[in-house]
Amino acid sequence: MDEICIHRSVPNSDHTELCKEIFEAGLSLEALGLLAYLHYKAATERFDPKEARRAMGLGRDKYCRIMRELLASGWVVRQQVRNPATQAFSGTEYILRSSPGEGGAT
Repeated sequence: MDEICIHRSVPNSDHTELCKEIFEAGLSLEALGLLAYLHYKAATERFDPKEARRAMGLGRDKYCRIMRELLASGWVVRQQVRNPATQAFSGTEYILRSSPGEGGAT
């Protein structure tokens, strides 16, 4: 998997805050851990899924299953990016939401 750009829809400056709604969302412990890790890494704006899997001790299949849980819950949204010149798909961005029902991302 290539490097993926992730953005927080509401970025914070030098710390990561997790709202209590995250813990009431019914996510698995694994999904909570990955979500917290993604919020932490979003401060640097880029992360490598292989690095995330290695840091959390996850295999590819487990990582994909957890990411699907986060996508289904609405805490993470996937967008395909198009090359402005050719309009061809050029990658994927994952948007971290401040809450699962939040509107458009920034």
